[in-house]
Amino acid sequence: MSLANLGRKKFISQAALSSLLKELNELPELPETTSRSSVKRARDAEMKIVTPLGPLMIERELKLASGEGTVDAHSVFFNNDL
Repeated sequence: MSLANLGRKKFISQAALSSLLKELNELPELPETTSRSSVKRARDAEMKIVTPLGPLMIERELKLASGEGTVDAHSVFFNNDL
């Protein structure tokens, strides 16, 4: 594949493309998975940090106002007891 053709299927800024190519070049090997969901799972796993005050991120399932289903949400830890 030609360098000029990279990033043509989806918009990506030239600065972002350049930065990404540099990061990929520095890796010892390419990641096995490349899907959006794989990237999200990897980032979520990195955020599963437990501090002395509790977890950094909390996963919640919120009910929709219409009462027809739920949506997953993440929130930054906030302790009202402090």
